[in-house]
Amino acid sequence: MTTAAIYDGAYFDRMREGDASRGRGGPSLYDEFLAIVDGMPLKDMRVLDAGCGRGELVVMLRKAGAAHVVGLDFAPEAVRRATTLVRDELGDDDAVRIVQGSLQDREVFEPGGFDLVLMTDVVEHLPQPVLEDALANVAGWLKPDGTLLVHTFPTLGLHRLYNGVMRLAGRGAVVEQSNRIHCNVQTRRRVRHTLAGAGFTCDRLWLQNDFTRTSSVYQNLRSPVLKRAAKLLVDDVLGSPIVRGAMGAVGLAEFASPSIYCLCSKRSP
Repeated sequence: MTTAAIYDGAYFDRMREGDASRGRGGPSLYDEFLAIVDGMPLKDMRVLDAGCGRGELVVMLRKAGAAHVVGLDFAPEAVRRATTLVRDELGDDDAVRIVQGSLQDREVFEPGGFDLVLMTDVVEHLPQPVLEDALANVAGWLKPDGTLLVHTFPTLGLHRLYNGVMRLAGRGAVVEQSNRIHCNVQTRRRVRHTLAGAGFTCDRLWLQNDFTRTSSVYQNLRSPVLKRAAKLLVDDVLGSPIVRGAMGAVGLAEFASPSIYCLCSKRSP
């Protein structure tokens, strides 16, 4: 069962580096999320970052011109870090708010209060009954013409492969911790089915290979040799168009592109 205690200071220290990745010569995963919504009229929108973590995306959305941004997280450490980051980056900005609360609590926000909700790397952390409640609440918090962006990593096949390798290496404790954190790892079919059950239509669902920007396991590798080898295998080999096409043809697309994205709209009653 997911509890706030799992998401302590050590967890957020290990989490992917976010904006710090700019210093490594490439855009961060948060830049990717921002690019997806960049064509939307953010200056007229109220935006919710559901599961805001350290708050990087909250800050970036506001800097990109979103009229009002709310970050929600149930972990006290996330709220503390996000609040600090917002203050450091944006000062006293009344258009930004960080809220501690649960996605299962419908009363956290008024119905129909948001134009856009982002749930990035949240789905895989919520047990299925909790996820279903959370998505039903998100649907209620969105305006009738609102949009939901979902990102989840890793896909189920890659997660099982990683666990198998760790067990063979005698690192069962790592597997147990990984399964406590990633307790509801997804496939495209499962994502689509769960979203539909909560009242969403997947207007666009796609796979993407952003492993080196998403995986905290990769980013925390201490050996430069192992890091280069992992990048070569996942980005340059599995990520090449030829390999992706071949793996897709035999039903292994989710290994070549282990991130699932979905842009959703609310179904009409």
